[in-house]
Formats: sequence, structure tokens, C-alpha cells
Amino acid sequence: MREELYDRLAEVEDTHWWFVARRELVREMLRGRCAAGACWALDLGCGTGGNLPLLAGLCGSAVGLDLCAHALSLARSRQPGALLVRGDAMRAASVFRPGSFDVLTMFNVLYHQWVADPEEVLAQGRELLRPGGALLVTEPAFACLMRGHDRAGMGQRRFTLPAMRSMLRRAGFVNLRGTYFNAAGLLPALVLALWDRLRGGDAPRTTAEISHPPRVVETLLGAAMGGERWLVRRGLSVPVGLTLLCVGERRR
Repeated sequence: MREELYDRLAEVEDTHWWFVARRELVREMLRGRCAAGACWALDLGCGTGGNLPLLAGLCGSAVGLDLCAHALSLARSRQPGALLVRGDAMRAASVFRPGSFDVLTMFNVLYHQWVADPEEVLAQGRELLRPGGALLVTEPAFACLMRGHDRAGMGQRRFTLPAMRSMLRRAGFVNLRGTYFNAAGLLPALVLALWDRLRGGDAPRTTAEISHPPRVVETLLGAAMGGERWLVRRGLSVPVGLTLLCVGERRR
């Protein structure tokens, strides 16, 4: 991503309703998959490090890997004690020893333009996990929702749950569970995507979607995501949404 977007993320990701709600959903999906204080987690493509405290709290120890020096600099300034490594997700298995981690996360990594082969990144992640270790992936959903927000983040592709499950199985992951989330944002995003197409794909790149909305809107959207977590906690899934989440295990 461009440096200005990393700057914006560093400003808002601790408090913005979407990032807060996503972390709570991740906490729910990883519940019981790691022994608190007794395992290691890797956030592959950690960006400015906003998810590392969550992973450290769940697992005990967390490492962040990212290719962007600017993102890692922001992560270090925000979390001086964080364990951070500069490296390419496409070659992550050459950075760490095989089976080094119990949990591996990828938050909106595979959709980027610089990821030439998403399945190769998943294969690299598999090598870094111990047998039975947990993988959690979130990615933007539905190609029809591509818009200026994606271009701002240097996004090239969006996924569906069936396609993501297929990729994960081919990469050697089993016991998959998935859901969409942020269904409340689906209609506004679709309107923006259609407007983008009417302009011939000429709508400007924009980071407006990661700015804080009015407080009442933020509260309502956070509550809607809370309802989605309620469904997930009961073993259900959300049928549509702006983003998908899949969790699985490395085949033993």
C-alpha cells in the first residue's frame, strides 16, 4: 500500500469501529485454538501492527512480518516492544524455520497487487505452522464491489467464501470454518462500486472509508457487527458482507 494509507491506518485502527469489531470477531474465531501464554503467533503482512496486541494476548507471543519499511516503522513507534521482521510474504518460509508458529493470521493480504500468487502465500504459511496449527484469513469479498477504496489500498482481487475454502484445501488446510461480515456496509459499497463503473472506473482512489464516521453512525455499525458476532458465537455464519473470514488448521 501507499505510505499515506499506512499513515491513516496507524491513526485510526486502534479506535475505528471496523477494526475494533474485526478484532472482536477474530477473538471469537480463534477461541480455543491457542493456549493463552503458551504459543507463538505470526501476523503475515502485519502493516502498522494493530493486530499484534490481540494475538499476543491470545497466544502469549506474536511476531509481525511485512515487506514495507514505512509500515514497520509506524508499528515500532506505536508498539516499541513488538517483535517485527521485514520480509516478503511470498517467501516467508525462508525467513522462519518450518513449524515455528501455532497460529498464523493474514488480514487483507492476498487481495493486494503485489501478491502474484495467493495460493503460494498460503503454501508458505502452511510451512510455518506446526501440524494442527491454526490459520485465520480475512479478505475483501465479491469482485462486484471493487471501487476507489480498493485502488487506494492497491487491491487487485476480491474473494468469495467458496473460492477461499478451495484455495485453503489445496494449500493443505482442513477443518475450515468461514463467514462473511459487515453486511451493513454491503449496499453503500455496491452503490459506490456502481458509480465507479458508470464513470468508467475513473472514480478517484479514496481513503474515506477508513475515516471515523459521525459517532452515532459508528455506534450503530459497531452494534451491527456485534450482532454478527452473536451469530458466529452460536456456530452460525453471516451469508453476505463486505469481508470474509476463514479459519482452519494445517493438516496433521
